[in-house]
Amino acid sequence: MRRRRGEGAGVDRAPLVARAAAVGLTAMAVLAGCTDATDDALGGFGLPVLDPDDVPGEREQLSGVMHVESNGCFTWTGEGDPDEGRWVVWPRGAEQDGDRVRLAGGDEVTDGDTITGSGLRADAAALPDWELTDSYFRSFGTFCGADERGIVVLDDVRLDRP
Repeated sequence: MRRRRGEGAGVDRAPLVARAAAVGLTAMAVLAGCTDATDDALGGFGLPVLDPDDVPGEREQLSGVMHVESNGCFTWTGEGDPDEGRWVVWPRGAEQDGDRVRLAGGDEVTDGDTITGSGLRADAAALPDWELTDSYFRSFGTFCGADERGIVVLDDVRLDRP
């Protein structure tokens, strides 16, 4: 006698289907987590920002030209600074938008713009946790040449309009 499909002693597939569904849902959850991590990684280090009291030292009035380096780092050249410029640490409220920085007041600055404000020129070793080789400022600063060029920490900054 011939059996019709679905009749007779067959394998109970319900546990297999349930297991396959669980594996599929787990894989989707893991991949969703990877998507967020990838999006963060695309942003690189982000924009380095500090509060004025995070780097102690004598403040001065500053005026100089902002540069966007080929590696994406923002540098600043003021009077008496090396030609290659110092790595910029921005005040809180500044936000990166590609090759531009949006200042807290709404102005956007980019390569070649003159900016003025107050802040501090220093060696990179003045940054928080610089002595820790895997710290944020040491990793990012070294990538941007701060260990060789120095830094400028901007407490406040504005676009110098002609």
